[in-house]
Amino acid sequence: ICIDIVTCSFGMTKIITLAPSTAVINNSLFDIEVTENVSGSYEDNWKVVKANQMIPHWPRYIKEGVICVRYLGRMLSASCFSIKDTHRTLLRMDDIERPALHVEVTATDYDGFKINFSDYKPGDAPLLIVNSLLNQPISFCQKEDVHTQVLPPQYYVYYTWNDPLKPQELILSTNIDNLTIKLNPVCGVINKESENPIYYAIFHDGPQTVLIFSSETQIIEAVSNTSSISESMDSYIQIGLRCLGISIINDINHEDLLYISLNPTKDMWTETRNFNVQPVEHKLNHSIEEYYKKYQENSNEQQTDQKYQIDKNRYVQFDGDVAEISDEEGNSVHVKRDTLDGFWTGLGFSTSNQAIHLRINNLQIDNQLPITLFPTILYPIISKAAATDIPGKPFIELSLFKSQLARSNTIHINYFKLLIQEFFICADQGLIVAILAFVKQQKDPAAPTVDMNPDLKRIDKPLETLFKGETDDASGESKIYFDDLHLSPLKIHVSFSMHGAKASEQLLAEYPIVDFLLQILNVAEVQDVILKLNFYERKNDRYTITKLTKEIGDHYENQFLKQLHVVVLGLDVLGNPFGVIRGVAEGVESFFYEPYKGAMEGPIEFIEGIATGSRYLLGSVVGGAAGAVSKVTEAASKGLATLTLDKDYQNARIQRKEYQSQATSDIVASGKNAIKDVVLGVKGVVKKPVKGAKKSGGKGFIKGLGKGLLALVARPASGVADLTSSSFKLIKRVAAHEEIIHRVRNPRHVGKDGIVRPSQFSDDQHHTTEGYIAHINATKEPSTLFFATTKRILLLIENKSSSFGHDIEWDYHLNEIKGTPTVKFVPNFIEITLKETNVLGMTKKDSLRVRVVPYENIGEARYIVDKIIETMKALEI
Repeated sequence: ICIDIVTCSFGMTKIITLAPSTAVINNSLFDIEVTENVSGSYEDNWKVVKANQMIPHWPRYIKEGVICVRYLGRMLSASCFSIKDTHRTLLRMDDIERPALHVEVTATDYDGFKINFSDYKPGDAPLLIVNSLLNQPISFCQKEDVHTQVLPPQYYVYYTWNDPLKPQELILSTNIDNLTIKLNPVCGVINKESENPIYYAIFHDGPQTVLIFSSETQIIEAVSNTSSISESMDSYIQIGLRCLGISIINDINHEDLLYISLNPTKDMWTETRNFNVQPVEHKLNHSIEEYYKKYQENSNEQQTDQKYQIDKNRYVQFDGDVAEISDEEGNSVHVKRDTLDGFWTGLGFSTSNQAIHLRINNLQIDNQLPITLFPTILYPIISKAAATDIPGKPFIELSLFKSQLARSNTIHINYFKLLIQEFFICADQGLIVAILAFVKQQKDPAAPTVDMNPDLKRIDKPLETLFKGETDDASGESKIYFDDLHLSPLKIHVSFSMHGAKASEQLLAEYPIVDFLLQILNVAEVQDVILKLNFYERKNDRYTITKLTKEIGDHYENQFLKQLHVVVLGLDVLGNPFGVIRGVAEGVESFFYEPYKGAMEGPIEFIEGIATGSRYLLGSVVGGAAGAVSKVTEAASKGLATLTLDKDYQNARIQRKEYQSQATSDIVASGKNAIKDVVLGVKGVVKKPVKGAKKSGGKGFIKGLGKGLLALVARPASGVADLTSSSFKLIKRVAAHEEIIHRVRNPRHVGKDGIVRPSQFSDDQHHTTEGYIAHINATKEPSTLFFATTKRILLLIENKSSSFGHDIEWDYHLNEIKGTPTVKFVPNFIEITLKETNVLGMTKKDSLRVRVVPYENIGEARYIVDKIIETMKALEI
């Protein structure tokens, strides 16, 4: 059976429909009967399907998978066909007035079997055979069938299979020769050795497939569009974007959500061919890069004209970032050290054809929300094991070749292939909720209505509702004909956390699949779970855009749901055992494959392959074990942090990792945090009861004392678990050669005025020992900037005589600030109170300093003050 679960219109109830795995749909104008065929004989229980009716069908012989159909009242014969796979054909019916009935079978392992009957219309016949010969008849029959037909000269006939259960191939015969063909576009010749050869071609003429015979090649070329397919592209356009950044901002709550960036690749050696910039072969690129490093080392010794030997017959010589590769025969080619654009596309077109080649070399999507576990949510994986570290290998690549016939006005896609490399997706609940709120359609609050008609229809007519796409008449929508359609398999590394704001029931009711996933993942966090979704491929088929998009969506959704066991076995509390086993398996595979690949090239490469395979095996075993321990200890650390009942500490634990990882290693930062957790845990035993007593008296004192005692034990333990997790995570990163990905830019501030201002400063303009937080313009004359980083606050004043442009007027560490900065009005300035310390480092109670920073815009002043307070809370200063 098939199970369909949807949320009803008012969002509080689920409607569950249990449907048969097979449904028979009669879209023809006549009543029919269907039954099963077992070992060549019909079953007696014929089921009547009236015109425009749908009935459930429960097949008893699903392994045979043969269905018979006849018009109602015709008792003598019936036509049989298979329902094991997806196909369409035209059935021969024993009726003079209604000689044919079209059937389309849709068979999937997730949606059951749909058998759709319809009346004949132009294009339904499998083949139109045209004999344009002057005096030569053509004999033809279906393969493994004894019924032979003869087509006289200057005649044509619409042909369908005598028996759809036999091979759908055609045997052509003449007086001299015979030939077996499939119904794919092709050109050929019969009687090739005779004086009068017969040429034939199979081609698409609109919705109809045509087989034509002729003695003249000009006719074959004209009708089969051979000349137009082979015609050269007379126009060609290239479009390249070096880099591109797109910000997704919620203009209702003035919140920066996502930053999508297309970035150029790393430096590589490229060659220009016919105005196309292409990277050189991987092995050659590696060799040139090694000698380029030697060239740079020797450049100070004035040995710039030295030649380096790449292999037995090739040499390389450098001139700056340009290299000349030559051989002993005097042939040479110039290559340049450069980067490839983040986005590139080439468009070629002629009168009848269009070709598109598109490459996205580097795509990254950053999470711009504050306090997030995953600052970067999507990025391609650079892996030596997966060969995605090859220079110039794009993240996304699309190739398309399309032709359009003027006489039929149909679109014919000869070739469509989409390739997506392995990539990471990381998200937490807060980001998902923010995105759902962003895409949610705003409804008129003055007239809240609930339309329950779809729910009532689903209850009264469940089959018609469930299979609506099968019964709708799509004849008005144009169809696209595909010779070869291929969408690559997807390998996705998924990480998810329940951290962040929770979604309302009403919001989740509009997105039931998101609600389902959040319920599954509510147990624990998921880190680096690998999902493998199978490819989607269709050959020699026709689709409307609506049907194609639905079929592709259903395919990948089903593939995803099949991988849910991987998600469960990838929970952090279990250490992701599925990922460990898969990683070791891939390491063992590389251990044997790399030497084999090297042996195909030579003995030296074989030895290199043994070393490479051993390194992959060792990395997968050590990295997998270390990763499992890291995940378990990180889950334990989170659980201990939850036991403290301190939301500020739980948020600070997440945020301080992001701030400190910009300047220090994870182990150093985790070590400092562990010591800080011990100290603050002891202080909390005193501070929390006092704070509770001030707020709620005796009851608050007892509550604060309980929190303090819990924090005394749980907080140091959480810090130690974090340190352990970071240590093992570093081991895994080194063993598996992982690359750390950071945000392209920091989150943008959108003020209360709603104006989106450009980001003026990027991370590389700030000091490398601390992370940039925010800055504002303090005054215009002289130009001053007020900066906040993860360590200090600074006031910069313009120095026109300096090449740097600004000098530091004063700076203070965040731990020197007493209390929090405040925004003052009339005059407009930010007031910052600073601590005075004695010789022992203790704060003097009666000695305080105050610094004031003028500001131009009240929104910017509040923004930077909020960011400073947020940072101090995160770092627990």
